[in-house]
Amino acid sequence: MFLPHISLEDLEQTFFSKVLPKTLQFFDNLMCELSSKAKGLTSQSTELCSTVRNLLQTVVQLLETLTGCVRYVCSLQGLSLPSVHSLPSSVLCVLKSTFTHCKDSESVYCGHLHLISDLLQAMFKETYSLQKQLMELFDLISISSSSSEEDITYMVSVIHTVLEICSVISNMDHALHANTWKFIIKQSLKHHSLLQCHLKHSDILSGLCKDTLLSFDSCLELAEQMKVSQIQEGTDFRLFQKTVKLCRFFANSLVHYTKEFLDCFSDSCSQLHQLFLQIYSKFPPSLYAPEILEVHQDEISRVFLVALDPLITQLLPFRPFMEQVLSENLGLPPEQQLPQCLLLLTIMDKLSSQPEEVQTLWNTGKSLSLFSALFYSFQQCCGELSFPVCLPQVVSTGQPAVPITLYHYVCVHLCSFIASTLPSHFPQLERALLDAVLGSSMITSLLAMDSWCFLARYGTAELCAHHVDVIAHLVKAWPSDCCQVSALAVLLRRMLFLMAPEHQVEFAHKFPPEEVENLAVWQHVSLRALSPDLRAQVASQLCSAGLARCRQWLSSSRALGGLPAVNTALSALLAACSSAGATLEAELKASLLGVLSQFWSFLQAKQVSDEPCLQKTLCLLLHLLEFFIQALDAQLMTQVFALQSSLLQLHPPDHVRLAMVDFLSSMGKVFIPQEAQERQDSCLGVMVCSSFIFHQDMLSACKMLRGSDASPFSLVRSSKDSCLGVMVCSRFIFHQDMLSACKMLGGSDVSPFSLRQVVPQLSCLFASLLADQTWLIHQHALEAFTHFAEETRHEDVVPWCLNSEEAKNKVVSFLAKTRQVEETREARTERLKQERITWSAQVLKVDRELESPGEPVAKRACHPPSEEQYKAAVGTMEGAVEAVKLLLQKGSPPGWLAVKLEALHAAIATLRDNLR
Repeated sequence: MFLPHISLEDLEQTFFSKVLPKTLQFFDNLMCELSSKAKGLTSQSTELCSTVRNLLQTVVQLLETLTGCVRYVCSLQGLSLPSVHSLPSSVLCVLKSTFTHCKDSESVYCGHLHLISDLLQAMFKETYSLQKQLMELFDLISISSSSSEEDITYMVSVIHTVLEICSVISNMDHALHANTWKFIIKQSLKHHSLLQCHLKHSDILSGLCKDTLLSFDSCLELAEQMKVSQIQEGTDFRLFQKTVKLCRFFANSLVHYTKEFLDCFSDSCSQLHQLFLQIYSKFPPSLYAPEILEVHQDEISRVFLVALDPLITQLLPFRPFMEQVLSENLGLPPEQQLPQCLLLLTIMDKLSSQPEEVQTLWNTGKSLSLFSALFYSFQQCCGELSFPVCLPQVVSTGQPAVPITLYHYVCVHLCSFIASTLPSHFPQLERALLDAVLGSSMITSLLAMDSWCFLARYGTAELCAHHVDVIAHLVKAWPSDCCQVSALAVLLRRMLFLMAPEHQVEFAHKFPPEEVENLAVWQHVSLRALSPDLRAQVASQLCSAGLARCRQWLSSSRALGGLPAVNTALSALLAACSSAGATLEAELKASLLGVLSQFWSFLQAKQVSDEPCLQKTLCLLLHLLEFFIQALDAQLMTQVFALQSSLLQLHPPDHVRLAMVDFLSSMGKVFIPQEAQERQDSCLGVMVCSSFIFHQDMLSACKMLRGSDASPFSLVRSSKDSCLGVMVCSRFIFHQDMLSACKMLGGSDVSPFSLRQVVPQLSCLFASLLADQTWLIHQHALEAFTHFAEETRHEDVVPWCLNSEEAKNKVVSFLAKTRQVEETREARTERLKQERITWSAQVLKVDRELESPGEPVAKRACHPPSEEQYKAAVGTMEGAVEAVKLLLQKGSPPGWLAVKLEALHAAIATLRDNLR
C-alpha cells in the first residue's frame, strides 16, 4: 500500500532496507512457532488445530503480500539492482524456508496432514507464485562491466541461493524444478563474463548431474511399474512422458552450461564421466538395468539420450575430460564396465569428424591411447560377452537397425574408426593391436585379430606384407611353448591369406621352408593361402625338412631334450598334409608314413602321461595319422589303439583326449571288405582249433618226459631242452603258416587278430570319452561319434560304443538337437554377475602380486599335509618303480643300480617304521 507513494530512488533506502529485515524476523518466528505447534497436532485437539491453521493462514497472507511487492517493483521503469537490493535476498530466504517446510510436512505434522492440507497447498501455491514473480524481476535487472563488485557478489549469492532451493524442490514439482534450473542457467549465461570467475561451477554441475540422474531413475521406475502392471495408458504413462521431458531439459541445460563454462570444469570431469556411466549402467542392454518394455526404452532413447549426445561432442577437445576417460586407474565397478566401453565407442564414432588436433589428443593419450583403453574396457565386459547382450546396429544403408552381439558391435565400430585413423597415429594403433593380441583375454585377442585383418585388407598391400613379416619374426624368435605364440600364430595364418601373391613369394624367400629353423614359422601357416605352384613347392620342401629332422632324432639316442624340435617338425608336416596333402607325391607320402610308424615303437603310456613334450608328440602323431588312416597296417593300428587305451586309464590332459577324439572320428573311413572278414573269421577258427589240438599233444609229450604235472614251460633248464626246442619251434612255424594262410585269404593288410583287438578298444575309447565329465571333451566326443557313425560301413560297431542308457540318451538328444534345460534370463544374468565378481577379484589379486615390491613374503602358517598330498607323493613313487621295471625289461642295468635300490629300500623301511 505504501510502495506507490515512494519513488524508485528512495525505495531501497526508505522502505525495503527498514521493513524487510523486520518482515524476515517476523516470518522466522512464525515458522518456528508453526513447527513447534504442529508436533502436538491431533484430531482431538481442536484448539491447537485452530491455532496451527491460523498460523498457516498468516504465512499465506505474508507470501501474498511479498508477491504483490515484487509484482509492483516489476512494473517500474529503470530498475537496477541497487534500487531493490534488499528485496531479492529477503524473498529468497522466505522461499527456501517455505519450500523446506512443505517438503518436510509429512514429518512435521506427524501424519495429520489431512487437518491442514488445504492451507499447505495454498502455501505452496503462493510460494510458487512468489518465486515466479522474483524470476521476472531478475529478467528486468542487468549488471554490466560498470557495476560495482558488490553487485557482482550479490548476483553470485542469488544464483547460489537458488541452487540451494533446487536441491529442496527436486522431487516436489516438475515444472517448478525445471523453471528454477532455467533461472540459474539463464542468469549465469546472461552475465557470463562478469560471473565466470565467481560462480561455484562445480556445485552447479554437480546439482545438474544429480537432478538428471534422479529424473532418469524416476523414468525407469515408472517404466518398470508399467511393465509389471501391463498398463500402457493413463496417469503413469503421462507422468512417464513428463519425466522423460524433464530429463531432456536437464540434458539440454548441461549442454548449454558446459558450452559456456567448459574451461572452468577442469576439476569436475569425473562428475561428467560418472553421469554417462551411471545412466548407461541403468539402461538396456546393461545386465544391471531394470526390465522395461521396448516402447519405453525407445521413448527414453529418442527424447533423452539423443539430447545428451551433443555433450560428448563438446567435451572431446577438453584435455582434462580425455585424461579422466582414458585414466588407467578408474577402478570402475562391474556395472560400469560396459558403459565405459560404449562411451569409448561413441567417442570413436565422433572423432573422425573432429579436427586433427582433437584426434591426436585422444589417439596419443597421456596414459592410454583410445585404442588401448577400448581393448582394456572390452576385456572387462566378460559377463555381457557371455550373455551375450545385443545392441542395435544399421547393417545395410536404408534398412532399420537390427540387434547384433556386443562383440559384433564393438568390432564394427572399431574397424570403422581404424578406417578413419590418421597415418601419423598408426604407431599407437599397432602397439594397441599387438598388446591386445598378446594379452591374457582370448576374446580380446580375437577382437584385435579381426581388427588387424580389417586393417590388412583396408590398408595397402605393402602394409599387410610388413605386418606379416614382423609377426613371423616374432613367432620365430619366441619359444614355441610360449602362450603368446599361439595367438600370433593364428594371426599369421589369417593374414597370409590377405597378402598379395608377389608378397607371398617374397615371404617364402625370406623364410625358406627347406631350412629347419624356419619350420617354427611354417608350422602355423595354411598353405591354402598360397598359389597352387607355390603351395606344392613349399609343401614338398616342408616335408623334406621335417622328415630330415625326425629321422635325425629317431636315429640318435632319442633324448627328451630334442623333442621340442621334433614336435616343431611334426607340426610343420601336419601343416603340409592338412593344407596341401593332395599335392604330395606318393613316394613322399610313403616316407611320411614310414617315419611316423617308427615313433609308436617307443611311446609308452606312463611316460607320455608324465612328460608334456611327449603328450604334444602324441597329439601331433594322432592328427597326422588321420591323413593316412586308410593306409595303416594292422600292426601300427594295434599299437595306436593299445597306447590310447592304456593312456586313457591314466587320465591324460584335455588336449590329449581331444586329439584322441579327432582320431576316433577318422576311423569311420577304415573299411575291411565283408569277404575278407568272413575269411578271416574262418581262418581264425581253424587256427584256434588246430592250436588247441597241437597244445594238447605237447602237454601229453611233456607229461611222459617229466610227470603228470609238467607243462611245456616247466622244461626250462631240463635235460629234455631239446624236446622243448622242437615243440616251441614247431608251434612257431605252425603259427606263421596260419598267418600266411590268413593273409592269402583276407589280403596282405589283414591280421587275424587286428579286428578282434581294435574293435573292442575302439568301442571302449568312444564309451569313455562320451562319458567324460569335461563338457568340452564330451561335446567333441558327441560330434566325433556322430561323424564316425555316419561314415563307417561297419554299423554293427556303433552300438558297442554306447555301453549305458545314459550314453545312448545323450547321443540321441544330440542327434535330435534337443536342448537341455535352459536358465531363465534372470538366473543367467545373476550367475554372470557372480562370475564377474569372482573373476574381478582374481584379476585384482594377480595384479597386486605383480605390483608388489621385491620384499620378502611373510611366512605362511604351517598346516599339516593333506591326504591328497600323501596320495600324490606315493603315486610318484609308484610311477618311478614302474619306470625302472620297464627299463630292466629292455636291457642290462648299470652296476650302481643295485646299491641305489638297497638305499631306497632302507629309506622306505625307515618311513614304514615311523608310522608305527
